[in-house]
Amino acid sequence: MSQSYYDNLKCFCQNALIHLYLTVGESTRFCPEQNRDQILIKFMKPLLKSPKFKEVKSAVKQILVSKKSKERHLNDLMKLLYKNRLVEQAEKKWVELLCSINELTQYEISISSLKDQAKAGNIYAIIDDVVECIDPTNGSSIKPLSLFVYCTETGKTIDEIVNFINKSGHYFSSIEREFDGMAKLNIDFVLATEAAD
Repeated sequence: MSQSYYDNLKCFCQNALIHLYLTVGESTRFCPEQNRDQILIKFMKPLLKSPKFKEVKSAVKQILVSKKSKERHLNDLMKLLYKNRLVEQAEKKWVELLCSINELTQYEISISSLKDQAKAGNIYAIIDDVVECIDPTNGSSIKPLSLFVYCTETGKTIDEIVNFINKSGHYFSSIEREFDGMAKLNIDFVLATEAAD
């Protein structure tokens, strides 16, 4: 999802919900779901013609034709957008970490499966870890991400790599297993609030 699409869809949903809540808030009477849907439809239809929301027109049309409550649909969409953004930010931090480790060690970094044969001078991240280990509700790690390091005799040591990761402020790294220049590192995300403490 591109940044502009995300921003436009988020803006559209927020504007529609704010309009609904202000309109309902002005009334002294109870507003049933059917009336709330009508308020949203009247607000959303003219916005479809706006060039600003051209990019999200198909998503908005899906909301309009849906039999589900428009308000609930917009709120669910906002939650989904928020979760996707957190996971995307966590994945971006993970890629930035791998790039900075690459700059430090000059080792080749590969995304692989556990079946691939390892070579010295390489660092391997397991593809499933990136997807399965990130909590979509807050972008933290559910379980540690695994990083398999195979050092060369002349390169950086495993301890130097662990210390480098821990100094980043976004991660806490520990050695799960180490044997003869090879190690499995466990890396946990540190939430921004924890990093500030």
